[in-house]
Amino acid sequence: MKQKWSKEKIVEMIKDLKRQNIDISASNISKNYIPLFTAACSRRYFSSWANAVSAAGIDYEQILEAGKTRRRKKLTKWSKEQVLEEIRKAESQNLLTTYRDRLALYSAARREFGSWKQALEAAGYRLTKGSHKNSNQIFRSEQGEGTEMRAKNPETSKTV
Repeated sequence: MKQKWSKEKIVEMIKDLKRQNIDISASNISKNYIPLFTAACSRRYFSSWANAVSAAGIDYEQILEAGKTRRRKKLTKWSKEQVLEEIRKAESQNLLTTYRDRLALYSAARREFGSWKQALEAAGYRLTKGSHKNSNQIFRSEQGEGTEMRAKNPETSKTV
């Protein structure tokens, strides 16, 4: 059954969520309370989530600040040594997909070393770029060519 919306109903639902200590950030509401978010953001009612939250008497700037604080807490502070240690612990083949599988490590490596390639080199690996897609290779510098790892083609799951 389709829900009937009104400005009053939207405002009351927002206040109710706030009373329940539910995160009323746009990202959370748009994922978990889709009908409410869609109605609130429609031109017919408030045109944006920020306007709807403000109409409920809640300072939207506080919601934004709370979100920033939560995101900062999630970020792990990495030192160069921690980045190198994590890279050395990883399997060579997993290092090729770190940007996708372990974004925090990848971001920290780029921040601390300037690039992923420089971080790999500092950890004792050598990254060579292939001439075609998915043909990057990582070699452990100290062991030479014997530990070559090639990127897997995600479409076929075969080593390229």
